[in-house]
Amino acid sequence: MSLLLIELTLLVENHLRAFSTPHSAPQPRSPHSKLHPKVQFNTQTFPLDIVHSHRIVAHKLQIQPPIMSLEVYPASPADAPELTQLFYATFRSGLDTTMFPNTPDVTEWWENAFSADITRSIARETNDLFLKVAEGSESGPVVAFAKWKRPVSAADRDRHEEQIVWPASSDKELCDRFFVDMEARHEKWMGERPHYYLDMLGVHPSYQGKGLGSKLLKWGLTRADAEGVEVYLSASPAGRPLYAKYGFKEVDTFSPYPNYVQVGMIRSPNAQ
Repeated sequence: MSLLLIELTLLVENHLRAFSTPHSAPQPRSPHSKLHPKVQFNTQTFPLDIVHSHRIVAHKLQIQPPIMSLEVYPASPADAPELTQLFYATFRSGLDTTMFPNTPDVTEWWENAFSADITRSIARETNDLFLKVAEGSESGPVVAFAKWKRPVSAADRDRHEEQIVWPASSDKELCDRFFVDMEARHEKWMGERPHYYLDMLGVHPSYQGKGLGSKLLKWGLTRADAEGVEVYLSASPAGRPLYAKYGFKEVDTFSPYPNYVQVGMIRSPNAQ
């Protein structure tokens, strides 16, 4: 029980005792006693209206549950299942669900991909960095995440990437078209210039509007500004307003799916 609730209980009891007459002889029953029904409280009898008024005060002053913190932490391979479910909850456009339907094989594919990529990033085998927002503590529920790529050398960018094998339930042609086109535009606009790259950012719908996307975005923007380098990303229609708010400018668009426009965006150092 909290200190405030204990103090409130004692206050109520003290006020109630003010109406008691301990050690006194029983009083004769008044002919008007029906108008003042009584209740028993800790062996004492008190007018019901007095007890009810204190209950109202206690109800109005009751302690509310504490607000759980929402902080940014490094993601771990053990977070892969939660990150996968968060991906499904966040990316729900026709493009997303066609490329990655919520099926057992796609779920397994994403869990393996998240786990392997995070493991490699922790070992510094890549320049990727995975962040998460957890509720309450680092081990609490994951409600948002981001994948950043730190600036890399030209030699690292030229390194051959493994061919991706898409899960059976995915639309493989659409996946190839979307990701190949997106990366080609990335290379077109950034060339050999060092820059941070926001690969992915998602916030659970139930936690949107709480500034979590901004928290994850600012992680990279702060470092990019300190290093004096640009930031590049490819924005979905839903994410575009957030990025524009933080100084990103549109440089390119493409439409990989009907009624869907993906936007290439660049932010200069210290842009407002």
